[in-house]
Amino acid sequence: MEILGITASPASTLIKKMLDMELIYGIKGKGKGKYLFKKTKNS
Repeated sequence: MEILGITASPASTLIKKMLDMELIYGIKGKGKGKYLFKKTKNS
């Protein structure tokens, strides 16, 4: 939110879209709101 300069609602929408597109995934056991980017074949 701070980096993008947006409020909580648009930030939540962005995270949801990134999860739906399988760009990120939640980290289990680290609490709510912890995500990592998935590696691509090119990285």
